[in-house]
Amino acid sequence: MNKTALIIGGGTGIGKCSAIKLAEEGYSIAIVYNSSAAPAEAVKQDILKTGVDCEIFQADVSDDARCREVFSKIEERFGRIDTLVSCAGTTKYIKFRDLDAATDEVWEKLLKVNLIGSFHCCREAARIMKKNGGGSIVLVASTAGVKASGSSIPYGASKAALIHTAKGLAMALAPEIRVNTVSPGIVTGTAWHRDNPDFDAAAADAKESLSIPLGYVTRPEEVADAIVFLATEKSSNITGVDLVLDGGRKEVQNGQIY
Repeated sequence: MNKTALIIGGGTGIGKCSAIKLAEEGYSIAIVYNSSAAPAEAVKQDILKTGVDCEIFQADVSDDARCREVFSKIEERFGRIDTLVSCAGTTKYIKFRDLDAATDEVWEKLLKVNLIGSFHCCREAARIMKKNGGGSIVLVASTAGVKASGSSIPYGASKAALIHTAKGLAMALAPEIRVNTVSPGIVTGTAWHRDNPDFDAAAADAKESLSIPLGYVTRPEEVADAIVFLATEKSSNITGVDLVLDGGRKEVQNGQIY
């Protein structure tokens, strides 16, 4: 029986790579995008050319009613969901010491998208998965949720909460459904300081690589490989785990790695 993988935020970056790799594993692919219509359509066409079924859907999954609606459409179109990969997320660059810039508006937006939207997706996916005997869920968190790092305090808090929520869901949905997270460090091609006017992606990658024992910034394809592992039966005995992908990144003091 053909299985279906749903990727939230599957039009770009890690989500795009995950969609393509899961298609290579034989999954039919459903992609939900919010604002990246053209990239999502391009991914769809690339997957269709390989002979794998693919469809795209637009939704802001942080809107509960809209999330329920789009999952109903996906179930109607594919009949099942076997794997959910949620890559949807947003951030705001705020220096940690600038507490006044971490306004209620920032907190509400980041928590709504990064945490609550992902919970909406898990709840709806679980409802559909249980009809067909179960499935697997992989949520994209961040090393910012593991230690004090990243683009802002609210961002890190939202990802820490996501990791904890996934662990709770792993208990709540077992044994039919497995739930895990991946926590990438800096990923090349993602402008995590994109609203910082001084941000230089190439320079940032070069600087970050100095604190990474493996010597380079993580690639989206590498995160997608980990997602495929956790999403498929290759990891059938793993649930409630957060897998960090950061090349062994350490703290740097005075140019020395510790």
